[in-house]
Amino acid sequence: MLFVVDRDVPGVSLDQMQQARRRAVETSARFAAQGRPVVYLRSMWMPGDGRALCVFEAASAEVVEEVNRAARFPFLRVAEAMDLTGFFD
Repeated sequence: MLFVVDRDVPGVSLDQMQQARRRAVETSARFAAQGRPVVYLRSMWMPGDGRALCVFEAASAEVVEEVNRAARFPFLRVAEAMDLTGFFD
């Protein structure tokens, strides 16, 4: 299942976003190695709006929340999502 992590990140620099992203990737890998499958897929950052969206693949929203807490990457919510790429083609 896919999950989108919604973030409010006003005033965050590109360097800070890169560091937080790296922590999310590393923490996801650590969870997966411990038998809790979760994969960080990608992030989108809207610096002018102070917002970011990150996409994860996991069995549950709870695992995604735990990864983000452990990675110290603040978030507003985690929502299940569907990738519609090619869906209507």
